[in-house]
Amino acid sequence: MGFGPQGQTQVFPEVSKTDLSSYPKNLLEGLDIRNLILVQSNISKIDSGAFADGMESLDLARNCLNRVPSMALSSQKSLAALNLDFNAIETLEAHVFGDLVSLLWLSLYGNRIRLIDSRAFLGTEASLTRLNLGGNRLGQVPRYALQRLNCLQGLRLHDNNLTEVLVENLPESLCDLDLSGNDLTYLDAEAFVTLKHLSALDIEDNRIKSIHEDAFNGIHDSLEWLKLGGNHLTAVPYQALRNLSRLRQLDLRGNLITKLDSHSFETYGKTLKFIFLQKNCIRRYRRGCPWMFWNLWNGYICIRTPSFWLSSRFTLCQPPKTELRY
Repeated sequence: MGFGPQGQTQVFPEVSKTDLSSYPKNLLEGLDIRNLILVQSNISKIDSGAFADGMESLDLARNCLNRVPSMALSSQKSLAALNLDFNAIETLEAHVFGDLVSLLWLSLYGNRIRLIDSRAFLGTEASLTRLNLGGNRLGQVPRYALQRLNCLQGLRLHDNNLTEVLVENLPESLCDLDLSGNDLTYLDAEAFVTLKHLSALDIEDNRIKSIHEDAFNGIHDSLEWLKLGGNHLTAVPYQALRNLSRLRQLDLRGNLITKLDSHSFETYGKTLKFIFLQKNCIRRYRRGCPWMFWNLWNGYICIRTPSFWLSSRFTLCQPPKTELRY
């Protein structure tokens, strides 16, 4: 509990593990509520006008909503954060968030969303910076629906059923993109070419077997963190990585990589701080393997396989301190 303008009492209620079923209008009438938590309460219906004006955050996770309660949210012009995780929403209809003009953060993880109308996010274009659509049933990146989100910096599409990424469907403002846990098998040339601000890309736990040598064209001057673990790569994709001039972390753990060559980290290695290669099948390596990392700056290398173990902290101008086991 706190005090608002002119001494008005503010409350921060939390309701969880109840059996409300329906959330009626004016249930908390008279209270100045800025942050409301209504989780795990079996809510399937929320009446229009149920929430007083002026809320800043609303958590409706782990309920039984089968659609976004847009009528109940229509008066929330100040709402900045909305959590609808783990409900039963299947479709995002046109203008469903249209009145949430101040919304910065929206999470819809763990629903059953298959279809997103191209006008679903209209009204949030000038405000929304973080969007989580992970854990749903999307078969493709929603066409047009995301393009208009000019302020969007972080987008999570992990744990869906995506088989391809059409970069033209994504907003150019993205800095952080999570595509892990999907069904991608190949990265085409210029797969992310329009995302010139992208600094973090997560493509872990897909089924990627190969990467076109020009896959990262367009983001070569911005990408700093790249996760490619849990795929089906049989070699370090050095040709695709060769022009990544700002790459700091490369995660290749859990692939099918069998050998490391002297060229595996050439040209792009000088900015790397962390390399992860655990849980691969590395059995062949260039003689004097640790010394191939001399072109790298201060950082950390970790390789663990049944037949090969290397953990090394290395510093430019000094031989890397290594511990090898064969």
